[in-house]
Amino acid sequence: MVRVMIPPAIAKRTITIDNHKTSVTLENEFWSGLREVARRKNETLRSLVTQIDDARGRNNLSSAIRVFVLNYYRAHAHVVHNLEYKAISDYNEPRSVERCKPEQVEGMLSDSARRSSTNPF
Repeated sequence: MVRVMIPPAIAKRTITIDNHKTSVTLENEFWSGLREVARRKNETLRSLVTQIDDARGRNNLSSAIRVFVLNYYRAHAHVVHNLEYKAISDYNEPRSVERCKPEQVEGMLSDSARRSSTNPF
């Protein structure tokens, strides 16, 4: 069986940063990820992109956004992997694992994102 890789759809959008319009070209998956991050942080897309723009230095804005989205989800995946399950021990029982409630995990994700050293946002 031959697998054919379909390239991701790319979308070019105009966004205003500090009263200056600029075009950003990203794959649709990165646009979706960026919107999701903005929603989770309770920010507008414009304010989030402005923060990324301020922190990017000389890097291309589209690349900086991709790296930001990747780092955000990478940090959250690490937190979920390490914190979704908590170990509980009892002196008479062998060590067991208990699943955290979804709201506990979301709280951990929020706290971790604020403390992440790889992601200044």
